[in-house]
Amino acid sequence: MRVEVGVGCVGKFNELSIMLWSLMCQTYTDWDLTIIDETINHPNYPDVTGVGHILKIMEEKGHQWRIFYGEAKGFHFAQTIVLNTSRHPLTWILGEDVAFEPNCMAELVKQFEDSKVGIVSGLLFLAGDKFRTTLPDFWNEIKEYSGKIHFVEGSIGYGNQVQYSIHLDESPKEVEHLIGNMMYRTELGRRWGFNLDLSYAARTADNDFSYQFYLAGYKVLVVPTSVTWHLETHQYGGLKKSSEEYSKLCNDDRRKFEERLLRWGKISTRFNV
Repeated sequence: MRVEVGVGCVGKFNELSIMLWSLMCQTYTDWDLTIIDETINHPNYPDVTGVGHILKIMEEKGHQWRIFYGEAKGFHFAQTIVLNTSRHPLTWILGEDVAFEPNCMAELVKQFEDSKVGIVSGLLFLAGDKFRTTLPDFWNEIKEYSGKIHFVEGSIGYGNQVQYSIHLDESPKEVEHLIGNMMYRTELGRRWGFNLDLSYAARTADNDFSYQFYLAGYKVLVVPTSVTWHLETHQYGGLKKSSEEYSKLCNDDRRKFEERLLRWGKISTRFNV
């Protein structure tokens, strides 16, 4: 199945060039690229140092790429453009500040051989994360894990979450919702789309979107053999992640997601936001 790779870009071009090269090095080669530019000046991407060279190589390798211009309203608005314009059965949504291990996409795609799988993601690691944990190999005993997220400065882990941990048992794990770098069946995602009532920070946009696959009866999977590395930055579209404004937006988004869970008559037990 061909994959639409959708990347939201807020001007981190050094990180974007690293991400695009790691995308080029994937063992799975059946994909095309859409970039949603959220910058103010809207540069000509073929002229951006590093990025332009990689885009030319993509063309040589048979990958189509295109640029759309967003409205700088947040990741969920940018990814709505990707969702609405996706050309392929699967869509993979990303930020520009990540890098993938070579088998990352292949390990995600093969999960869709099961027609009941609706959306998947892999592990998200930050290099040198001292808060990263190792989960044991008896998944059936811990799959109802409901530990609270602990927001610790400098840690992507936010506590012992399934996507931020090393797994001794590398089999795919069924969860209820996901955070980050999600690959999904395009036509299913179009049934509900992203929650555009969330703030610019879009703190729970991934949780909200992926949870609706679970509500619709589809499997939501974490794939431990698919690893993405986060290229840490402390800015979010001009907002410092440590700022009071960013914290307030995140708290508001978590509240909105919790309210939607209550309206749906559901409380997530496997991830807590």
